[in-house]
Formats: sequence, C-alpha cells, structure tokens
Amino acid sequence: MEKAIIVLFLFLVSCTTIPKDEIVIKAPFDNSSTPALPSNDLTIEIITVNQTDNRSLILPSDSLNLQDNISQSEDTILPPTVSTEPKVTPAKTDILPPPELPSAQEDIPKYGETVLLTAPHNVAHIREGAIKPADICTGFIAEALHNLTGVPIMILREESRDPNFYDDVQFKIDLGQYISDHPRLLLVIDIHGADRSRPFDVDIGDMYGKSLIHDATISTQIEKIMIQHGIINISHNFFSASHQQTVTKFVANHGVDAVQLEINREYRCEDEEKTEQLLSAMEEIVKKYS
Repeated sequence: MEKAIIVLFLFLVSCTTIPKDEIVIKAPFDNSSTPALPSNDLTIEIITVNQTDNRSLILPSDSLNLQDNISQSEDTILPPTVSTEPKVTPAKTDILPPPELPSAQEDIPKYGETVLLTAPHNVAHIREGAIKPADICTGFIAEALHNLTGVPIMILREESRDPNFYDDVQFKIDLGQYISDHPRLLLVIDIHGADRSRPFDVDIGDMYGKSLIHDATISTQIEKIMIQHGIINISHNFFSASHQQTVTKFVANHGVDAVQLEINREYRCEDEEKTEQLLSAMEEIVKKYS
C-alpha cells in the first residue's frame, strides 16, 4: 500500500501554540490528498521564550533549514534564558482522539482503543533550570500517524518543564487522566529524537524489560517490523527510560505497557526515503497492537 509522504504544513502545525488551558480535539482527517515532504531549502520555525510573560512564541528563522538543523546536538542543554528556572504557564497539550470518518471512508479502519502515541519533546523544554531544544519532527511523526491510522496522540504544544523528567507537569496530569479514562489502552509509544551522531537508527527503551508488564515481546516485535521496513540499525536501552521520571516509567507505573523510541535525526523529516520508511514501519506497529 502506498504510504503518504509528510507535509511541511503539518510540521508547522505541530509546533503551533494553543490558547491557555485549552485541550484541543482534532477534527476528522481528510484522507483524499497525498502530502509531499518539504524540500531541504525551506525554512522552519523555532521556539523561544518571551521574557515578559514566559509564554512560547513562534519566531521565523533567518537561515535555519531542514538540512542544517540546529547547530547544537539535540542532547545538548542550552544555557538558561534567566538566572533561575523561568516560571511558565501550565503545559499546553493536544489530545487527538480517533477521528469520526465520513460514510465514504467507513472501510478505512480506525486504531484508537489500545494504542497511544506521545511526543513530549515536540517543543523546547526546561530541565533543571536550563532549556533543551525540541526533538525536531517528533510531533509531526505522531500527527502523521494519527492522519494515517486515526491512532490517538498527545503532543506538547508549548514550552514547559520537561514532561520526560518531571511528574508534576500538566502533560503527565493529562496523560494520567487519559489512561484512567481508557481502560482498554494496552500500549503507549513515546516518541523522541536522537542526534544523528548516535550509533543507531532507532533505539527502543523499555527499562530493561520492566516497562513491558503484560507483553514482554513488544520490543522485539518492534525491532522486527523496523528491520522489515529497511531500518536495520536497532538498539535496545541505549536510552533505557529508567533513570528519571520518564513518560515510559509513568505509564508503566499506571499498569500499561510502554516503550520509548529514540529516532535518529536522519529519519526525522531530513531524508524523504528514510522518513517514509519510519512512518511505514510505525504504521504497521500501530496496526499490530490495535
């Protein structure tokens, strides 16, 4: 089956802020168009902090493009913008449930009862008083998979304290409520980005098996599917998701299986073929566990 190619418009949408304290429910998707991957000479947008009210702003980059990415490694902690940790408004979280398909699309299956995708590093985030850059394209990957399959996703839309480091943040509150409201939920896949220098294409973190409470084969099945789609260099627990208050640990503590996927920059909106490989593999993974 021909796979949809990602579109720059959705990528920009995935970085857009939303009104204070608002939970956004996405409208039904239109499955009639085929998007195209943005060319490497198109500029992207970056997130900064307004020093007056500490809310996220979208500012156009003068020269940054998809090819060059950010000069710092995505694992590099940027200097804080103020002397102490900025006071920020509660995290803005988009929760996108399965869309209601029109009657003409009733033959398209929806995968919304048992799998949830999260992208807590879609925008810049604050950890121990310092700002870390966004994991580029992770929110878009989640949103593209939502459009392909209808799988529910949670995306952080506005800069906040790191949801993958702290539990007392709005993203985790929303996630905990979602888990409580969806007893059929079986698997949460937490999407992150790794620098291109990392020695893997995708790393699967499952807390050395401890986050797979009900199905210990999930990580090996994910690896098998990735390899079938040409993503060969798969590692396990390079980033285990076990050393801080991660989303994966939080979900496992709520009794649901979870894995953290660290995706190399080369597979995140930089190379068209590799991005299509990743989306194709993850679409199959979503369908397998739905």
